Amino acid sequence: MKRTAVRADASSVRRWNEFVVVDSLRTHGPQRISELGRTTGLTPAPLGHVMRSLKAMGWVEVSEPMVYGPGRPAQTYSLSHPPGWILGLDVGAHATRAVRVDLAGSVHARAEVRTAPQGDGDRHHRAVERVLGECAPLPESGDVWLTVLAVGGHLDAAGRVVRSIAVPEWDGLHPLEIFSGLLPGRTSVVNDVRAATWAEHVVGAARGFDEVLVAQLGRRPTLGLLLGGAPRPGAHGTAGDMSLNPFLPTEEHMRWLEPYAGSSDPLGDAVADALAGNETILAAACRYVESVTPSLALAASVVDPAVFIVAGALSPLSEHYLGDLRQRLGDHLLQPPEVVTSPLDQFATALGAALIGLQKVVDTLASPTQGVAPFTPEEFAGSELV
Repeated sequence: MKRTAVRADASSVRRWNEFVVVDSLRTHGPQRISELGRTTGLTPAPLGHVMRSLKAMGWVEVSEPMVYGPGRPAQTYSLSHPPGWILGLDVGAHATRAVRVDLAGSVHARAEVRTAPQGDGDRHHRAVERVLGECAPLPESGDVWLTVLAVGGHLDAAGRVVRSIAVPEWDGLHPLEIFSGLLPGRTSVVNDVRAATWAEHVVGAARGFDEVLVAQLGRRPTLGLLLGGAPRPGAHGTAGDMSLNPFLPTEEHMRWLEPYAGSSDPLGDAVADALAGNETILAAACRYVESVTPSLALAASVVDPAVFIVAGALSPLSEHYLGDLRQRLGDHLLQPPEVVTSPLDQFATALGAALIGLQKVVDTLASPTQGVAPFTPEEFAGSELV
């Protein structure tokens, strides 16, 4: 069969060139024009046209050239970030947290409200209203472009809760409908473990790694998977969810927490006591981690991650058990991963939701097929959210 070559039209070439420049600046940071030529493969003439176009659309800014010696000083190009905000919300059974970042990804505000696992049906609404109020930007500083809500449990492709062990009253409901009218800007929903895993990838212990296993050792142990640089949801959106697996028992089945049976936060109180010097509780926590290590080693052998990250409520105690965990993983794996503790705190999930939102904004406005649209709130509001 004879093949006929098809020449790309000028507009498709322009769209692709604009995208590769934006992608290069996102990936490699500020660059001079010669560096952009090397990272994008574009020659000076089309690159000049692209830079002028991107500057006019609000994507690129040019820094004042620094003069170090004779000759014409080189300008440096970087991504521009218009005024505006992304909100990340983490709504769970025990706490609601919010993080506000600007369009460069810098954190400007955080808020947290503790909630009772059981209570009236409006407790989550009140918590969301409060954290949003504490994180709200000043009117003159720009609008909220997108709010990303992170929730636990099994979410279907549309974001509806199929099943939530932690908040069963949400089963069958869509989180964005539950909080309809409360969330500013456009809205999106994501699984909480995948949000926390993305935070690790962008600003945490998984920076620079594309094959990652995050062991969330908390009330309901779960595994966060990052494969090929992207969160892995699995065929049904439940990859890493260990809520029903007896090999990683949930809080109510952790017998070493029996002294805290009357507490609203048994695991949190136990960790606080261990950090305060309670050797009995610290030893019990370490024995618990030792008991689940074979399951963690099995998961690591299946995934073969480059880095294994310990996160969650038990991570503040990791200095007391990380060495043993590292040794046992080494004993069970042909090629053990690097084993580290997450540097992120209890806001990791909310931060990850905000950073996912930032990625959504950029991906919505900069596409390899559709090209690059103006970097404005009006353009984003009128575009189909990816």
